[in-house]
Amino acid sequence: MKQIQPKVKKEKPAKEKKPAGTNIFCTTPKNLEEQEQLFFESNCSCNPQFEYENPELATKFLSFYPEPATELMEIATKILDSFI
Repeated sequence: MKQIQPKVKKEKPAKEKKPAGTNIFCTTPKNLEEQEQLFFESNCSCNPQFEYENPELATKFLSFYPEPATELMEIATKILDSFI
């Protein structure tokens, strides 16, 4: 007679938890539309000066992503080159 082995749950490795309340919305500048308009009116010659509702929280959130991801850079460049 065949014995049935009970299934053992494998524990997943603990993920680093990000602090509660940090999300992409805290990184959206409150003056985005205004600065975008100024940027394009200047023919892209001025640097936007963004203001944030909670600068400390935005800085903390952005510190989780210090380097841009590059795995899609090649395809992104091809897309941009096809329109320029």
